[in-house]
Amino acid sequence: MRQKIRFILFALVVGGSVFLSSCLSWKVHPLPSTLGNRPTRDWLERLYVRFDLQDESGQPTFGVDPWLKALSKQGAQVIAYRINSQELPSDPFIKVLSPTAILDVSWRLFPEDIQHHETERKETDAQGKEHVVKESSEIRSQEGKFKVRLTSADQNLVLATDEWSLQAESTDRLDRLGHRALQRWLTPKGSKVSPRPTPPPETLDWFSTRLAVLPFSDEVNNVEAAGLIRVMIFERLHLGGYAVVPLEEVDAALRQHGFTQGGQLKNVHPKQLAQWLGVSRLLYGHLDTFDNITLGIVSKRAVGGKLSLWDQAQGGFLWTNRGLAQDTDTVKHLKGGEILGRFIGQVANKWWGQLTHKPLEAESVQFVDGVLALPLQPPTYSPNLE
Repeated sequence: MRQKIRFILFALVVGGSVFLSSCLSWKVHPLPSTLGNRPTRDWLERLYVRFDLQDESGQPTFGVDPWLKALSKQGAQVIAYRINSQELPSDPFIKVLSPTAILDVSWRLFPEDIQHHETERKETDAQGKEHVVKESSEIRSQEGKFKVRLTSADQNLVLATDEWSLQAESTDRLDRLGHRALQRWLTPKGSKVSPRPTPPPETLDWFSTRLAVLPFSDEVNNVEAAGLIRVMIFERLHLGGYAVVPLEEVDAALRQHGFTQGGQLKNVHPKQLAQWLGVSRLLYGHLDTFDNITLGIVSKRAVGGKLSLWDQAQGGFLWTNRGLAQDTDTVKHLKGGEILGRFIGQVANKWWGQLTHKPLEAESVQFVDGVLALPLQPPTYSPNLE
């Protein structure tokens, strides 16, 4: 019985894969075997990937792991990636990363379309009387728009570009279709998807260079806010492959020179700070919005600020980015009892954030996701990817 179940599951998986592949075979055309007088595979050896992903409501999403797995399974060697950066035409990181090519991946989901259908049929009951029975059903479908572009890094020459509209009956299936479309497009015509990814290159100098996340300056009322955001930024950079100096070590070194707050650091030249801290890069942060306001029927929660990266090798500030995450909730459309319940919930959320020392946690995560548009180091995936 177990063997039969395994066989059925295997058949479903294989059948689903074959169906997805057949859907793409007539729509997605693989790249030619050569691009720019070089074998296409050569361009994929040191890829810098820039993702621009949006959900059904037009909001940015940050789930790049399935896309990176698809690229790894295809055999492309990704050395770094960025998520939802808005400065693609003048990307300052191409020079420091030295990729062979840049791959831009844009994925837009559209709201689900639901069509209702009603049918009628006749039935005869036990007494021989006929009755009309109405049956309703619904057909769900969703569309995603997919754009890809491969550009040479040395000459900024567009090697290939394409776009497709894909459809499926669910978001999960549509995402898988997108991943397979990317794999098919990047697999040169006449070749096969690599059975296992190439071994990762040695750690890039960009990620191995010591980086200090400085204490943030701020102009907000919450005394914990800047410190909390700084910790989140540090943890995200650490997971992204950066050689970040522990925050305690940074703070101890600054205290030796009489500095305890981020606002004081504007009076010190970055080169001097880098020397004190023994680093070659400094990340400055400023928090200008940290609001949790409840005024009657309106509740506003917002986190906003700016990050700036100073790089000694580049001789100054290499990158600056602003971000704002906010959620405004109004209850005008609710009835009296519902308004009271929503108001109590808003107050309870605010109180819980203060009690756990994690105020505006959801908005803080959204802010960090959006503002930290630095190159990140991809994980190393197992050769036996599913």
